[in-house]
Amino acid sequence: MSMYTLLKNVPQPEKKQVEEAFHGNICRCTGYRSILSGCYTFCKNNKTVDIEELSLGDGSNLYCKKSFDASDWKNYKTCNGETIPLKSLKIDEEFQHEKKGKCWIRAESIQHLTTLKFNHPEAPLIAGSTELSVEKLTKKEEKSAILIHVPHYLDNTIEQDGNCMIVGCSTTLTDLEDYVKNHDRDFNTFEAIEECLKYFGSNQIRNVATVSGNVYTSSPISDLIPILVATKSSVILKSKFAERKVYINEDFFTGYRKNVIEDIEIISKFIIPMTLEKNEYIRFYKQAKRKYDDISIINACFYVKLTNDQTIEDIRIVYGGISFRVVEATQTSEKLIGLKWNKKMSETATCNLIKELFITKGSPGGEETYRNNLLLSLYFKFYLDVCQKLDGFKHENSVQTISGIQLFDAIPGENTIGKSLSIPAALKHTTGESDFICDMPKFENELIIYPIICPIACAKFNLKNREEILRMEGVIDIWDWKVFYDCWKWKSVSYYVSSIIALIATDETIYAGQPIYFVIATDLAMAEKAGILMEIEYNRVETPLLTVDDAIAANSFHKSKAYPSIELGDVEEEFKRSDEVLVGEVNVGKQEHFYMETQSALAVPRDGDALDVYSSTQNVGGDHRYIASILDKPQHLINVICKRCGGGFGGKENQAITTSIPASLVAEKFKRPTRYIMNRQIDMQVTGGRNPMKAKYKVAFSKSGTIKALEVTIYMNSGYSMECGYDVGIKCVKSVGGGYRIPHMSVNVKFCKTNIVSNTAFRGFGTPQAAIITESIIENIAHKLQLGSDHIREINMLKDGEPTKLCGHASLTSMQNDSLGKCWREMMKLYKVEERKSSIIQFNKENRWKKRGIASTVVEHYIGFNKGCLMQGNALVNIYRDGSIYLSFSGVEMGQGLNAKMQQVASSALNVEYDRIYIPDTSSYCTPNSTITAASCGTDVNGFAVLDACQKLNRRLNGVREKFPNASWEEIVEKAYIQQINLSASGHHKFEIFQNQDKNKSGDDGLYVVWGTSTTEVEIDSLTGDVVVLESDIVMDIGKSMNPAVDIGQIEGAFVQGLGLVLLEEQLYNPSSGQLITNGPGKYKLPSVSNIPRKFNVTLLRGGDDGEKKAIHSSKGVGEPAISLAASAVCAARKAVASSRFDDKNTQQFVIDTPATPSIIRNLCTDDLLLKVTEEEKRRQETLEKEWCVRV
Repeated sequence: MSMYTLLKNVPQPEKKQVEEAFHGNICRCTGYRSILSGCYTFCKNNKTVDIEELSLGDGSNLYCKKSFDASDWKNYKTCNGETIPLKSLKIDEEFQHEKKGKCWIRAESIQHLTTLKFNHPEAPLIAGSTELSVEKLTKKEEKSAILIHVPHYLDNTIEQDGNCMIVGCSTTLTDLEDYVKNHDRDFNTFEAIEECLKYFGSNQIRNVATVSGNVYTSSPISDLIPILVATKSSVILKSKFAERKVYINEDFFTGYRKNVIEDIEIISKFIIPMTLEKNEYIRFYKQAKRKYDDISIINACFYVKLTNDQTIEDIRIVYGGISFRVVEATQTSEKLIGLKWNKKMSETATCNLIKELFITKGSPGGEETYRNNLLLSLYFKFYLDVCQKLDGFKHENSVQTISGIQLFDAIPGENTIGKSLSIPAALKHTTGESDFICDMPKFENELIIYPIICPIACAKFNLKNREEILRMEGVIDIWDWKVFYDCWKWKSVSYYVSSIIALIATDETIYAGQPIYFVIATDLAMAEKAGILMEIEYNRVETPLLTVDDAIAANSFHKSKAYPSIELGDVEEEFKRSDEVLVGEVNVGKQEHFYMETQSALAVPRDGDALDVYSSTQNVGGDHRYIASILDKPQHLINVICKRCGGGFGGKENQAITTSIPASLVAEKFKRPTRYIMNRQIDMQVTGGRNPMKAKYKVAFSKSGTIKALEVTIYMNSGYSMECGYDVGIKCVKSVGGGYRIPHMSVNVKFCKTNIVSNTAFRGFGTPQAAIITESIIENIAHKLQLGSDHIREINMLKDGEPTKLCGHASLTSMQNDSLGKCWREMMKLYKVEERKSSIIQFNKENRWKKRGIASTVVEHYIGFNKGCLMQGNALVNIYRDGSIYLSFSGVEMGQGLNAKMQQVASSALNVEYDRIYIPDTSSYCTPNSTITAASCGTDVNGFAVLDACQKLNRRLNGVREKFPNASWEEIVEKAYIQQINLSASGHHKFEIFQNQDKNKSGDDGLYVVWGTSTTEVEIDSLTGDVVVLESDIVMDIGKSMNPAVDIGQIEGAFVQGLGLVLLEEQLYNPSSGQLITNGPGKYKLPSVSNIPRKFNVTLLRGGDDGEKKAIHSSKGVGEPAISLAASAVCAARKAVASSRFDDKNTQQFVIDTPATPSIIRNLCTDDLLLKVTEEEKRRQETLEKEWCVRV
């Protein structure tokens, strides 16, 4: 829809406009690049190249050149008929709609609006409803029974009156943005407003949100209000009988989100003065965790008027985000008037600002040191910008549009294997026609489950008005744990279900966000209303443990029969004799899956006591077994179905039962279809994510950089239970040091027991944390020795034939085909890494406040499970008399392209067209006893099963083919039917996994290894901590890709998810209640299109290792490995920070935690501004005794 809207307005857009159109869309799993490339085809003068002809410097071309032929594309046509411009749309008649005690009234004129407000002073005014929609999710109180709609046409005029801009009450932010872009650029105010609106929300928000709504809401982090205050703007407030003019200043705001506007008044007009004189300067600045589509941490607007000799005649300094309202630094401004605009004045300004506006510890919003830094940094930016203006410097936006090249072998011939074929449901996904559980039609007698979650960890609770709630219309029942487990017929409860995934709290909550009651109702709205009206008493029993440090201090660890560890060589002896020994720690934060489809289930009773359960799960077999056991039914009566899973990333391996089990229990008890779909906020609090880790290490190395020994203790934050943490620990331990030769190693894991939701499987399964730990250690060795980190990597990198730490066959236990070395050398040469290093050194010499860094990292990722029972798959292939083919298999399609690859396997094996095959869903009836779709082995496990079934059919059809060599496929099938040949075949495949109980030889560690390398170049703003990823270059050995388009998409998506892990996605908790603060997309920041590399290049290594033929068609699993390569981004940011510190004569070793958010980056960049903040903190004796939030 974003692209459709753009094309309606701009039929042939620029590439920059395409990118801007997607700033409001979140889809990190795609990596965005492929979407942009597709949409760029609509741009004028577009040249889309799928494969570039690149030379490696010796004149040889390793990859063929293949460009898309634009003449093959279908012409884009807009919809028939004319679209009525919104500004021309006007409906004169009054509209009023009443339903269920609520009333919606649309105002038809300004006078009518004042009358409505006079008659209903408590009624909120609704224009774009952007604020009300958020409040509905976050606030529990009931809204007014009457809502007054302010339509866009009411007064969306913008006029110029002398030196003022007059803005109507229903003017949207897009209206204002278009006006200032297309009018006289001599007005400095216009530049400030344009800069503000560029980063204000997204296109979707700006299109409906109004200027009036922004001021009515009076948020202290409003982006627009600081400009209105700095420009001395005013509003005309109008009531039914009066009108007054009020200036927007500090006194306009009377409290948190409160102002002087009376209940019977409306905003009629805005009067915004426009600066005209050459010596007047106004600038807006905003700092957020993500550049686009994010709320401000701090914003600011600065205005200054200088005399001809550059003396300050007037100055206004306005900040948002530092108090309960927008604040003007009047004391500092008074001291600056009369001073010359120079460095001494700037010093005076920053010294006074930190004293006047200092943010104390424990202030709402947290990050106090960072926000105090921003107070000074944003002002300093204004000082530098004005200096540049005075010097005649014109800033040019040099940010390039996103581009990339994708290199892979082109496979000739008609066979579908090796071809870039789209996934079967691609068009339906694009048009929104794909069905998910929330799209399934509602049953007439359907029930809804709505969970009531506890906001406090370690708390007792009591529902005081149960009977009152039960009397509400539509409420069928309220289940607490006693009722819940009374319906639970499997009394010898599974350890996994009862202890590891606590579906409902008993007498006391374990973590904040745990369900304590289930409201069962006929309608979701009624269930939510019941939740709002519930009177629940909470009593906290003890302070929750949230972080790894909390657990270590309290000695709170999970007990386990065994603890993952690896011991190689003699670590202690090597420490004694090594030249250098370094001790340090690495911290990796928690990450949320944020799948597009939240946890969802629909349970439908059927005839014969059977039950169909539609579940958004990666583990159809697991859901199937648990539901049957809990209901005490034979498994043949339970059919778990998953048409497609709207993203999983590991979060639906074990935790899909959080919805499927309650839905099944309720459906069984009431004999009615029952739907349970978590909203995003509930999902993020009820389900776990990636395990946070703290690694304490000791490493020994020579003066030349050769690593001799490594000792690592990993403290893993498991949450209240270990869930699958033990297996995550095993993979993490074996992945530390991956890709490098470290002869003496000791790595072990301790599982921290905390009061957060149990963490679970997540794409990479411990390998990304291990990669970050390993590469951070290498960066610290390089820093200590003052050597290049790539030199350290190269001399320690595994060479062909050298042993890994893995167990099993040769492809696991040793480097094969020199895969890693080939990837590394090709990356270095193809993307000219050494040349770019020289350019970066020069750039950093010439720039004080912008710094660049470049880093290269490797990945060694073993594919598959190390448990034999999980390494099996089954399939069913039915051929119908018309030649069409039905294919079912035990894997789940969740956006990774599994269905596409299974169609390729089947079409290749049967020698039929790709689109002749239909894949319905994954069902425990069609393919029973299925295993988890995970560990990047879904294609292998299921592909060989599909191949087995197809080969059985081929053997049956061979006689017909030999007898009728010229017959078509349809004729062969019909003749086979007439000959009574069975046209249905099941397939099965198992991988032999040898089990060994020796802790250092634990059996096969999967099927094979995927090797890869990446180089990432970043630029940081050392004043704000912003990071721009300029370029990422990835080279991976995945054997012979079965579907290069799908595989490259998976690599890009995994890498961008990794960028979130290392740079953006931060989980914050309330230290007192234990409640997750970052519980939705408004607070939890995923990578958007602006966060991906500006140049995003992926190469699939030619002639790669085939993993001893254990990969189907020699095409290796690709879903997870690339996420670990994102470690190159944080390593590059580290180098940029080191350059900034070097300019401050600071060469000390430092720790850069992940995610390295802007606050982490800025606080590491030492300078005079940071020194002022730390000195003021010391002067005020600031402590961390009362933190507003903690990072997990």
